[in-house]
Amino acid sequence: KGGEWQKALQLLGVLAETRVESNTITFSAAISACDKACEWQKALHLFTSMQQSNLETNVFSVSGVISACEKVGEWERGLHLLASMVRSEVELNTVTCSAAISACGKGGQWEKALQLFSETAKSRVERNTIMFNAALSAYEKGSEWEKTLCLLGMMARNKMEMDAISFNAAIAACEESGKWAKAVELCSAMTQNKVKLEIFTFSAAISACGKGSNWEKACHLFSRMARSRVEANTTTFNATISACEKSSEWKRALHLLSAMAWNKVQSDRISWNAVMSACEKASRWEKALYLWDVQDRINSNANSITFSVAISACGKGCEWERALHLHSLMVQREVESNATIFNALISACEKGNDWTKALKVFDGLAGRKLESKKIYVNEVISASTNG
Repeated sequence: KGGEWQKALQLLGVLAETRVESNTITFSAAISACDKACEWQKALHLFTSMQQSNLETNVFSVSGVISACEKVGEWERGLHLLASMVRSEVELNTVTCSAAISACGKGGQWEKALQLFSETAKSRVERNTIMFNAALSAYEKGSEWEKTLCLLGMMARNKMEMDAISFNAAIAACEESGKWAKAVELCSAMTQNKVKLEIFTFSAAISACGKGSNWEKACHLFSRMARSRVEANTTTFNATISACEKSSEWKRALHLLSAMAWNKVQSDRISWNAVMSACEKASRWEKALYLWDVQDRINSNANSITFSVAISACGKGCEWERALHLHSLMVQREVESNATIFNALISACEKGNDWTKALKVFDGLAGRKLESKKIYVNEVISASTNG
């Protein structure tokens, strides 16, 4: 792909040097090559050259430029070109409109995508699966889950083919809005319509269940992957672990982390943070700190979330000295602190009845102008009273 557009431009240069007149077809072919190589600026330059040469632009040349712009989310240029087609009375087609709708979606302009899609109904442009998918993807990026379901219903009523892209966009929109039940329903609808569930499908649906605190359904979907012969990856494992973490299901979270190693799936910081958090929430502070030690030996890339969970676990285990050590390690590694970490430190010192350390940490919190919660102010007072 990378070489085809360069060859096309070289050919145009040779034609110019030999004074052989380039025509609309020649330019359209070169624009198409640039589109396929995602060279939208080159495609736009060629289109401008056509206009400057007073060559007639046609549906192929304009579609090629809009499609190139769509691939990089240049929605404003795409809309401008679409408007120029209308002014020049160039007949719009499905490819052109779909690319313009998709460009708006990638640019986060789902309302403009909706407007374009609605306008196609008034024209004679055929609305096919590709165009519906472009609109669905635009709505998904705007978390407009209800609109995606309406579009799917419209496709069903019109007996149009719904593919994995159609369903995945709707499931992703439901996931972003925390509509786990709808996401699960859509998975069932895919099976009924004989559409294969993909890795993205499972990841989005499992994540939706996690946001809805339904870890059991998340685990069920994860198990279903094996039956569907879809190989789990880091994203699906993390989504399932996160679902368990939100419900403090630490044993299942630990099992999933072990399963990643068994299946030779790369675990990352998200994996370890989620399992540590599940243990900490379930007051299994020893396991949370054990996991801290293991992950720190493996990669040493702990972030503020990792430290926050570990320090909070220290608080639950009255390990205030270790909590202070972890905070010193944070400073040493230049990991940014926050109010949550300071609050966890104060809590750990309070449980260790060390009011001097609690006051020192509280002074650091005030010095950094971080917001402290009232409950932790009370804990500083409690520590000083106990001391």
